[in-house]
This record gives sequence, structure tokens and C-alpha cells, in this order.
Amino acid sequence: MVFLLIFGIAVISICGYIALKNYKIGKVSNPTDDVISARVKGYEPLITKYATEYDIPEYVNLIKAVMMQESTGKGTDPMQASESEFNIKYPRKPSAIKNAEYSINVGIKTLAYHLKATKTSNPIDTKNLKLALQSYNYGSPYTSWAKDNYGGYSYENAEAYSAHMKDALKTDVYGDPKYVNHVLRYYPFKLATKDPRANVVNLAKTQEGNVGGDLYWKWWGYPKHVKWCAIFVSWCAANTGLIDNNTIPKFENCQWGAEWFITRNRFKSSDSSYIPKKGDIVFIDLNENNLTNHVAFVDYYENGNVHIIEGNNKDRCTRNVYKIDSKKLYGYGLPDYQ
Repeated sequence: MVFLLIFGIAVISICGYIALKNYKIGKVSNPTDDVISARVKGYEPLITKYATEYDIPEYVNLIKAVMMQESTGKGTDPMQASESEFNIKYPRKPSAIKNAEYSINVGIKTLAYHLKATKTSNPIDTKNLKLALQSYNYGSPYTSWAKDNYGGYSYENAEAYSAHMKDALKTDVYGDPKYVNHVLRYYPFKLATKDPRANVVNLAKTQEGNVGGDLYWKWWGYPKHVKWCAIFVSWCAANTGLIDNNTIPKFENCQWGAEWFITRNRFKSSDSSYIPKKGDIVFIDLNENNLTNHVAFVDYYENGNVHIIEGNNKDRCTRNVYKIDSKKLYGYGLPDYQ
């Protein structure tokens, strides 16, 4: 971490067109259920203590995710907080802290500082949460730089800032431009609120900027890159507990995913008068041939436009917008959120 604080596999193509009569759903597993190490879990009393002291008790799960990314709980500096300006006992160089409790104290105080500086309002305020996390990695100068130049965090500006600092400092490495996604893979969004629609969409939004989709297709079990739009939807659903309770299927083929909703009478075609809602699964027909070959989450509908969060658009997670009457909209799967 850099602070510099100057204060079940299908045999056809993914998202193809063939209806899979004998398609089997892969083994269900929630990415964050078992990825928090025993060491990090063992620090939970100290994490809770200092989260309460620094007035961020609702962020205990986020702190554990940060610790997982920084160290998996190993070593005497599990929060990798040595370079923080709040470290006043040890040299400000990597891994210099030699007391785990002190590291947790300093790391949580630093994270609390960034959450407040970015005006993060709650554990699923994804816009500001991502800025706070990247600032934890880069240091507070990034906060003002990102706000002043871009209005906040994006993966692209995190890359740009790292490149700028490497050039300024004449170094080959500066921080982790993918830090936000790396931390949030350990963050249990299904515990964030009691609103499953908000949880799954907010998790999808945290992944904006992910390039290559390796986090998702490796989770599915593929050893190399595949098309991953449906796998991304499945990953988000699994990570928010929506596959375990059969709200959303685990699927890698778009046509099969649409048919799952159709056979359960939970599908609305795009030529109906249905207005999509947050958390609906939008199936997209990019070729306009009445077959779906892309899928995403609906974020919201406004003024005739359907705003979506999608994976595998030019091999990255992005936001997109379609007109409600676009011929590319195939229809909507309606998860039975409870």
C-alpha cells in the first residue's frame, strides 16, 4: 500500500444462441463466504474495537476486506499501515510496523479518515466508497486530484494517477490501480443491506472498470479467458446470496438464462409496456435477430432510457444506456426478490 499522505460448464459458445435442454447449473459458491482467512477472522475483536473508536463500526466487513488484500492477516503489519501519517511509532516505510494491534489501530484510523474525507455515507455508497479505498492505497492527494479532475474515482483515472506518480517519482511501481476491485472481491455485499436489489446492483457497480473479467471466469472454473457477460451476472448474484435462494440462476449462456425466467413466468418482453426496475436482468440482442447474446443488470429507468451495468463490453465492466424501444433489448428477467 502506498500512502504518501501529505496529510457446470456448457459445451457451446458462451452467451450463444442454442437452447440448452440438458444444461446443468454449475456448483453454487458465494465468492466472499469462505475467502476471509482464519487470521483475519481472529482479528475481528480488535477490528471492532478500533472501528468503534474511530466511529466507523458499520464498516467492520470492509476493514476485513482491506486486511485480506493487504496481508491476509499475516505478519506484524496486517493493515500495511506503516506509511500512513498516523503511524508515529515506527519508520514510514513498507512493513515497518512490528505490532499487529498497532497496525490495525493505524490502518483503521487511516481508513476512517478517507471515508470521512470522501463523504462516504454508508457501506454501499459505492461511488464514494471506491474513492476512499483507492485513496487508502494511494494516499489523500489522490482524493482531491480525482475529485478536481474527474469528479471522483474511476479505474481509468486510478491508472492515470499511478502512471503520473511513477513518472514524477522516477519509479516503476506506484500503488495498485486495481486496488478497489481487489478489495471488494472480499466484501460480502449480501450483508450490506436488507434490500437484495440494491445489494446486487451496487456490487455490480463496484466492478466498473474491471478489464478482462478474470475474477469472474476463474471463479466459474475456466482456466483461460472466455466471454463472460453472463458469468459476471452470476458472480454478482452468488456474491449477494441470490443463487443460493434460487432468485437468480447461475448461468453462462444468455439464451438459457432468459429461458429460465420464461419457464417461471418471470419474463417481460421488451415490446410490452413493462418499465424495468433496478435489479432486473436485461437480456440484449446485439445482432437484432430475436436471440439474446448479451446480459446485464438494470440500474434504473429514466426518461425513456434504460441504464444498465454490464460485464464484457469490450472486455470490461461498464455502464451503458439503451432507449426503452431499442430493437437490441430482448427482454427482462424478473428475479423474485424477497
